[in-house]
Amino acid sequence: MQIRSRTGLTAVLPAVALTVAACTAGSSPSEPAGATMDMASMDEHAEFDFGEPADAGDADRTVEITASDEFAFDPEVVEATVGETITFRVENVGQIVHEFVLGDEDTQHEHEEEMAEMSPGMAMHDEPNAISVEPGETKEITWTFTTAGEVLYGCHEPGHYDAGMVGAVQVSE
Repeated sequence: MQIRSRTGLTAVLPAVALTVAACTAGSSPSEPAGATMDMASMDEHAEFDFGEPADAGDADRTVEITASDEFAFDPEVVEATVGETITFRVENVGQIVHEFVLGDEDTQHEHEEEMAEMSPGMAMHDEPNAISVEPGETKEITWTFTTAGEVLYGCHEPGHYDAGMVGAVQVSE
């Protein structure tokens, strides 16, 4: 029994080491651009200054958002209150891929940099505050707003954010 246990452990340890190495590759500034996305940003337990991910079943309401090839979201502004949980149902009514990234200015800037570093053809993975929406597809993000202020939602496919594909959630007390 001990031999099997050690053998099993011996077989598992290299796999764990490879997984850890893969998850941390490219997170250092010295790694090549586009090597990988920051895996910490995909952690479902990551902390955000502007709120937190929530379960769709806990939503107070659903807001329908359309993303179009005119580099626009409709609506451009959503009103919310501190403590409110909203499911954003994002439909891509266009013919090209769009994103819906929920976050403050710093989060938007950080995501823009991540997208710029990605190799052409690399797809963004969905994160607690960000989804990639294919043409004709509908996806959801459910979010609880914990702080008053402005939270942005933007698309960071190349050139889209700069073209004005950004909206705002105005969170009041």
